[in-house]
Amino acid sequence: MFNTKTSIIDASSHSNSRSEIRLDPDRLYTGNIRLGNLGCVTNQSYYYTQTSGIYSLIQNIYLYDGKQLLDQLPEAHHLLAFRTLAQEDPKNNRNGFNFNVGQYLSGTTNSYRLETDTVGIPPGYGVVAESNSNVPKRVQLMAREVNTTNSSATTSQGWLNLQQHFKFLSSMMYQVGGQSMPLVDTSVFRNLRVIIEWRSSAELHSCFQGATAGVTANMLQPQLYCDEIIGEMNLPKSMSFIYNAYELDKVNCNGSVGATTINTKARSNAYNGKYLQRLLWMNVDPAKLTDANAGNNDGVKCDGSMAMNEVIQLLVNGQTLFDFNGIDTNARKLAFLTGAWGSMNIPVGSNLTSLTRSSDLLDKSVQNLVGKLSYGGALVNQRVTELQVEHSRVVTGASNAFTIYLIGEVPKQLVMNNGSYTVSYA
Repeated sequence: MFNTKTSIIDASSHSNSRSEIRLDPDRLYTGNIRLGNLGCVTNQSYYYTQTSGIYSLIQNIYLYDGKQLLDQLPEAHHLLAFRTLAQEDPKNNRNGFNFNVGQYLSGTTNSYRLETDTVGIPPGYGVVAESNSNVPKRVQLMAREVNTTNSSATTSQGWLNLQQHFKFLSSMMYQVGGQSMPLVDTSVFRNLRVIIEWRSSAELHSCFQGATAGVTANMLQPQLYCDEIIGEMNLPKSMSFIYNAYELDKVNCNGSVGATTINTKARSNAYNGKYLQRLLWMNVDPAKLTDANAGNNDGVKCDGSMAMNEVIQLLVNGQTLFDFNGIDTNARKLAFLTGAWGSMNIPVGSNLTSLTRSSDLLDKSVQNLVGKLSYGGALVNQRVTELQVEHSRVVTGASNAFTIYLIGEVPKQLVMNNGSYTVSYA
């Protein structure tokens, strides 16, 4: 048996653009490292976006040992918004982040449930009783809203369990007391540090719901919560393990001043020479980075993925990845996505360009999500020498240019010999 104590480590440097937290050397930590005290103080009160919550403040998170990059969350606010939707609670068949303290503290709010009667529905949802109790009334939003204030004493704060997202922290397994558990030995990784890059002041508009003209924000100083193992423990100084890491590329798609079909062909070089296991893509509208419209009820801004009349095909090493015309319907897009990334929990119609009678099906608090959560994904499972994206969309009028974010999962291998190590692509 062994004892642990929880250490709170303050940032060694902090600003509105970048924060760094260094772990102590010659310690043995469990992989369950949490990032806390996330949030900001604003000039007036704002609600965070529904999909990413407090995570909307984060541009990138990196895990370094000295100058060696071990793991990363590129475009963290986008990626964490997606991963929030992938949480599930099979026992209750509900969106699991409703009931998960970690997601509650992140401030995400687009959780939902389908009600078939009025029993147990909180006041204010506006559900009208019907003669047949088996008829679904509408999708209900189970609000988990957190808001900012102009004081660090009252503004909402959140946390992020890094072990859930940095596979490096969950893959370094040791045998301890007859059980296998992830540990981080800082006598080997002596300069372990977490770096957070915050969203720029120009992008603050996209962190909060509604009108954000004149928004200013000062980031709270983050902390790390680490469980340190107390006492001597003989661990092997030579080992090898493989873990999956995220890498990012972007494809820019032109806009239009009138009705037309817009075709885009582009090469992605980010994965050349690497084994690409699976890919996630999202349609991001940069126009959502600014918002001075007082009547705007957009609770997602650019931290979602726009639905559109589109067809996408990927060519991997000269061969098409999808049969027939590619992914050319919402149903195929969702099928490939869930086949690669697992079950998704998204409100009805949020992945469609429109939804007939949405006011009858959806609570008013989630009607604004229609067309905002249309993600794409696929298994690739190939070593890439060339990756090409072919995208086509039909627009009926003026249309903004947008960016396709490609987030790929690639395996890395860490080999440790006598306390020194190398990291390479597997």
